[in-house]
Amino acid sequence: MTLHLFTAVQLLKLTCLIPSFDAAQSGQMNFQRPATQTMSYLVDLHHDIFAILLFLCVLVFYWLIQAANKFRSTNKFTLRDFQFTAHTGLEVV
Repeated sequence: MTLHLFTAVQLLKLTCLIPSFDAAQSGQMNFQRPATQTMSYLVDLHHDIFAILLFLCVLVFYWLIQAANKFRSTNKFTLRDFQFTAHTGLEVV
């Protein structure tokens, strides 16, 4: 029996003969590489859209925190300080 020891160059030649289609594997944790340029552009668009959404969510959350701090119940003005009257014109509108 002859034991064949492959060198790194021989292994590289063997792996080049096996086609690599980047197929999904069981237990894969990430997406496949895009096969076309159009899909690559769509992935980039997805990343851009989510960056904008993240910025908007942080901005809205900041505004909500600022509004809650500004109009907290410990302010000196309450609804009891204002005098409301019934106005038929406003109620119709």
